[in-house]
Amino acid sequence: MTTPLRTLLDKYRKFAPTERDKGTYLEKLSVAFLKHDATMQSQYEDAWLFADWAKKYGKAGNDTGIDVVAKIRDSERFCAVQCKFKSEGSVIQMGDIATFLTASGKSDFERRLFIDTTNRAWSKNAEDQLEDQDKECDRISIPQLEASNIDWDSFNWDETEVKTFPKKEPRQH
Repeated sequence: MTTPLRTLLDKYRKFAPTERDKGTYLEKLSVAFLKHDATMQSQYEDAWLFADWAKKYGKAGNDTGIDVVAKIRDSERFCAVQCKFKSEGSVIQMGDIATFLTASGKSDFERRLFIDTTNRAWSKNAEDQLEDQDKECDRISIPQLEASNIDWDSFNWDETEVKTFPKKEPRQH
C-alpha cells in the first residue's frame, strides 16, 4: 500500500547518490519526527543529528553508531537514536546494532531508540542483544512513522517549518 511516507522513502532510495546519503535522509527525517510528532513531543524536548549534539554539548563528534540524540523531557538526560534505512523486508542483524549498543552505554544516555524502515522482525541474535539491557530500548518502524501527525506529503527537512495535521479531538455525542 502506498502512503505519503512510503512515497517519500522511495524517493530517498531512488535519488540518494550513496548509502551514506540515504542514511542521512532518514536521520534528518528522524530528527523532525522526534521534534514534531505529537507522541514524541510528550517524551522529548529537542533532537539533533549526533554531530550537532556533540558540538553543542562539547562531546567527541566521531561516528560511533549513534545517529541522532533526543533530550528527554523534564530531564537532563538524553536518548541515543540509531537510524537504519534498509529496504522493507530486510532483517536487522546483531552486527547492525552492536556498535550502537556500546556507544549508547555511556552515562550521557538514559534510553535507546531504533528507527528503521524494515517493517520486519529483527534476527533472533539482534533481539537477544536487547534483552536484559540496563537502559530502556524502544523501536519505531514504518507503522509508527505512518501514524504520525506529520504531513509526510509536504515534508522537506530543508524547511524550518514541519507541517502537521491538527490533533484529532473526540466528537461530542
